[in-house]
Amino acid sequence: APSRGSVWYRLMAGLIPRTVREALAQQLTNNLQMVIGVHAYAPSSDPDAVPAYPAILIGHADGTDYALTFGARGIAQMSLEIEVRTASGDNGVSAEMAADDLFAAGTGANSSVYDALMTDVTLGGVVSTLKVESVSPPRPIDTTSGRWSFTYTVSVYAPRSAA
Repeated sequence: APSRGSVWYRLMAGLIPRTVREALAQQLTNNLQMVIGVHAYAPSSDPDAVPAYPAILIGHADGTDYALTFGARGIAQMSLEIEVRTASGDNGVSAEMAADDLFAAGTGANSSVYDALMTDVTLGGVVSTLKVESVSPPRPIDTTSGRWSFTYTVSVYAPRSAA
């Protein structure tokens, strides 16, 4: 176990949703070697506004457990959704093909959302660990736009406090 003075211990100072969302966005931005907008929060004050495609949107999912374990440094768990949206590009790649590239696993963090998430499961020390719980299959957003999406559900775990 880390000592109270260690960097790891100080970084793990609670489950702070804003910090987690921003760390997820940064990790995806740093690892995906493509032009894609990664948003820790909706890119507009209008919650119905659609960001430029392709885009990754990070939001809350069902399930936060503030008392997963008990004790002075009990563990809390929070679930988040990471929605990946694609569109057909000028390079002839269809939205479905772009979704398949981002949906892949084991191909390297530069094109796979899963691999980019797993490059550092502590998100730079923001959480104890991250677990990809599930991913929906890529599906068309609607029948006319040629846009596709799929959504990861991830759980992050962190001590409730550093006390």
